[in-house]
Amino acid sequence: MTGRQNQSLETVYPVVFFDAFRVKTRDESVVRNKAVPIALGVPVDGTKQVIDLWIEQNERDKF
Repeated sequence: MTGRQNQSLETVYPVVFFDAFRVKTRDESVVRNKAVPIALGVPVDGTKQVIDLWIEQNERDKF
């Protein structure tokens, strides 16, 4: 993750996708499902780049 945080973003992303995946986390001996939203950009050269991802505190949280 440190490498991704240090990379510079493109100026333009003609296509941006927003999605989420679920992970199980352990909090005080309780296993909980949490959503991890991800923003994925496709610059002009056609490669896919992760713009950002984060862990939501509540599975129902909004982007």
